[in-house]
Amino acid sequence: MLITLGLVLAVSAASAVGTRQARREQTGLKGPGIIDICSSCGPNSPLREARVSTLVHVPSGESFDFSLAAANGRDRVGLRLTAGSAVLFSNVGGHETRLGTGSRNTSRTISLDGWKKVELDWRGNNIFYRVYDSQAARPGAPLGGFTMDRLDVLPRKLHIAATGGTTIDGTAITHVVAGYPAGPGQLPTTASQGIYFPANKKVVPVPTWLSLSPSLPAPILDSDPDLVRLYNNTWQILLSKNILQPRPSSPLVRTYVDSGFDPTIMFQWDTLFSLQYAIYAHGGFDAIASLDNWYVVQGPTGEIRRAYNSRTGAIHPWAAGPNGVNPPLFAWAELAAFRQTADIDRVKRVLPALRAYADWVSVQMWSQASPHQLYWNNGNGNGMDNLPTQLGQGGDGGTNGVANVDMSSQMVLMRNSLAELEDAAGEGDRAADHRAWADAIAEKIRRLAWNEEDGRFYELTASGAQWKVDSLAGFWSLLAGVASPAQASRLRAALTDASRYWTDMVFPTLSQTDSRFDPKGDYWRGGVWAPTTFATIKGVQQTGDRALARAASERYLAGIRDAFDYSGTLFELYAPFKQSSAYISASYTGEKTGLLRPIVLPNVTLSGTHVAPGTDEKGSALNSRGGSDNLAKDQFVGWTGLAPITLLLENVIGIEADSPRGLITWDLQRTDRHGIANLNLGKTGTLTLIADARASPSSHTHICIIGEVSKSLTVEVTVGSTKVKMTLAAGAVNDCSSTATWQRG
Repeated sequence: MLITLGLVLAVSAASAVGTRQARREQTGLKGPGIIDICSSCGPNSPLREARVSTLVHVPSGESFDFSLAAANGRDRVGLRLTAGSAVLFSNVGGHETRLGTGSRNTSRTISLDGWKKVELDWRGNNIFYRVYDSQAARPGAPLGGFTMDRLDVLPRKLHIAATGGTTIDGTAITHVVAGYPAGPGQLPTTASQGIYFPANKKVVPVPTWLSLSPSLPAPILDSDPDLVRLYNNTWQILLSKNILQPRPSSPLVRTYVDSGFDPTIMFQWDTLFSLQYAIYAHGGFDAIASLDNWYVVQGPTGEIRRAYNSRTGAIHPWAAGPNGVNPPLFAWAELAAFRQTADIDRVKRVLPALRAYADWVSVQMWSQASPHQLYWNNGNGNGMDNLPTQLGQGGDGGTNGVANVDMSSQMVLMRNSLAELEDAAGEGDRAADHRAWADAIAEKIRRLAWNEEDGRFYELTASGAQWKVDSLAGFWSLLAGVASPAQASRLRAALTDASRYWTDMVFPTLSQTDSRFDPKGDYWRGGVWAPTTFATIKGVQQTGDRALARAASERYLAGIRDAFDYSGTLFELYAPFKQSSAYISASYTGEKTGLLRPIVLPNVTLSGTHVAPGTDEKGSALNSRGGSDNLAKDQFVGWTGLAPITLLLENVIGIEADSPRGLITWDLQRTDRHGIANLNLGKTGTLTLIADARASPSSHTHICIIGEVSKSLTVEVTVGSTKVKMTLAAGAVNDCSSTATWQRG
């Protein structure tokens, strides 16, 4: 039941960007007491964040009771310590309740002898606690946490109570933030949306190929013109099928990149991966603003579910309950856009929403009562539907406390991405908190989920035993930077093993060694999917093995191009192995709509074997013609556009920009004339970079760079094993002694 206080949200400039008050108060309390947490808080500016730290001496062998609680009138939420235990509690209307059940139980058995630091962290209706030795470093991760989904406790005071000889030697109140970024006149209720991200509706027309193409980067590949054509065709499909305008009556505020699945539903992780290539359109279409539609439906606890009705802004029924949380990749996507655009104003605007979401998901998906204290998800939530996991498609980790390596690694990726954004915004203390939390999670994954004999990361049961399924879920540890160098080497070896993951199309989501592996796909039981292949390739690249990342990108792209040549389109997923021409010619897509369509164009006759679309979750049974009626969705640029655009530019051509750092890296390994024309660096400018043809990868080459930049840039080129750095001064750039021309394919 909702009990709403009549509070109006703050409108101060400081609140709008979430600036913390650098206030520290040593109260010197030696016993019970009540003090202000935030003297500036009030009806127009409720407390949003605060950290309370108390130094407590607990008598050895004596019974005692100590509580540290944030309060609003008689209602309180806080931490209670008794002999050997700690637990979060709420006291509303005089009724005290221990918070959390199942794997979300906040009670811990801990040693409390001697001097302890006791910390309560209030973060936008999510509350966390730590208890640790007074001489020890602050733990990166909390001991427990809880989401206050009621809004009847919006604290202003701190209540400290103690019995049984407990000594309190000073209390510090820090990290105080008053008010929400949203504008005046809104009352925080459980139905409130968008209070961390105020936004006016600004819907722009869907761009056309004619209007957008001049602002796009143009790949140059003299020996691979088909890849340039595929690149352009991918953009054309996106513009014709997958960019949508919200209805005037919809609460959505931006024209947005859609998943390509159902225009009435916004799907979260589809959108987040699609943006990893769509952001290359930022010179003519602000793709990253698609995420504004997610922030304006965010709940007051930070909640963002995995699917919403695009017409009403309501949570879609598929995203209710334990099925509701996707991989937490908002910060990762925002960081990718920032590296291209250097738009620090956007970073500052989105950080309050990103922080609130991170805290909410850190409670909801945390098996905090299990000994491993890692994170869970099920097949609906993790996006990998029928991939074998402990919880299956709809299990509730909130009741049984399992741990998933993919979700736990994604939490590390989220916190580290947030840290980089916080640093850019000048929030160094927040960045340090995020990194410490990420490091604590990563250490547990390495220590508990790694199997040295098998060379894999595995899921954990509630008791901490390893649950063995060899799938790409364990390879998220590469992208998140979790795997040690030795562990990463073992994982890379598995990816190049033809008996496991190095198939005709890379990489199948399930290893061939699993008895459930399907060579035709069966959705996530062998299918090759853009998000997992992209994440794996980028993870390999992050370990420093650019050669393998490039080889995998080229292999994956070659398969997509093969299927495109006979179908004229892109597919939702692909089979890991090539299929016969007879099978492909007798196969159909469209089963889910009831309108079967052949996948081979009318004027195409196939021979030999080819890469084929993967089969969907209905399986790989043959139809009467020897093909399949269950092939994946066609005209699906969705996340499949990652390969023809991002992997082509960044891993095949090898050019990546980090505009805020003023750095462009070029892994120059091709021998044909190649490069990128019209690479838009956001506020930093635009450049064209072209390398002339050469005899071999180790040969010297001539590079031409032209354009204009607003600040000095460094171009770091790797040729073979040699790195060369070039500095471009601000202004017009024409570092080219001979004429170099380019032409859009």
